[in-house]
Amino acid sequence: MTTLAAPGVNDQQEFANQFLEQADDFFPNIQKQATTLTRAFLSFCQGIYAAKITSQRKQWRQTKESLGWDSTTETPYAKIGEWFMGIEPSNLELLDINTLKTLCNEKYRPIIERLQVERLTVKEVRGEMTATNKALKKPASSPPVLEWRRTKGGSRSLIARLDAEAGAEFEAKYKASGQPLPLFVRSLLQRESRQTAAQTLHKAQQEFDAYIQQQSEQVSNVEWLVGEVQRFDRLITEYQDSQNPSERMVARVAQEDKTQIQQQLMQLQVVA
Repeated sequence: MTTLAAPGVNDQQEFANQFLEQADDFFPNIQKQATTLTRAFLSFCQGIYAAKITSQRKQWRQTKESLGWDSTTETPYAKIGEWFMGIEPSNLELLDINTLKTLCNEKYRPIIERLQVERLTVKEVRGEMTATNKALKKPASSPPVLEWRRTKGGSRSLIARLDAEAGAEFEAKYKASGQPLPLFVRSLLQRESRQTAAQTLHKAQQEFDAYIQQQSEQVSNVEWLVGEVQRFDRLITEYQDSQNPSERMVARVAQEDKTQIQQQLMQLQVVA
């Protein structure tokens, strides 16, 4: 019976020596094979895309069944064929298959447009992809200033996030108070409520005083206007029937002045 033994150390060393002897030819061959593989892969994808869009549905379904593909197996191949259709293969042959797959994204459209006129390496393309992702990366949103948290037991607590200056001041006052934190916060809120109430009362008092002053000035003005109307009435009564032209003129002027005063009183909604 023949027994197969695993390669020993000597066999591994011999393989390594042979590899080193052939290294000068091996690396160029890898590069050539990679280029050939990329070209073949692109040709395959473009063929899948062309077959998918030109074949009848039944014919395309039969083709996929003959290949053992499910309903979506061809999707990534057709996508690559669509995105790189019309680009000179020599501009793409330095790229590996994974890079080609990843490039099929709208955000990388500028890179694909460059590949239409330039021959880029994997390093160049990956560098541009990284720069694109970095530029599109949204800055991390800041957590809310106030946030409610619920424990597993169902109780709730409020988390308040303060900046360094406000936080340091709050901590110092809290420690100086010697109170439990909930009691310290309540005392702050109550003090704030009292201050707000006092400010509101003071403002109301100022508004009331201003109103009283305004009303007082208005009453004084009305009293003066009424007195003027009465004075003009006396002049009119005394001189309107006089035979003296100067006195009749006094009555006429008094009547005109009285009319103006009455208009001012009407504006103040006071009937003389």
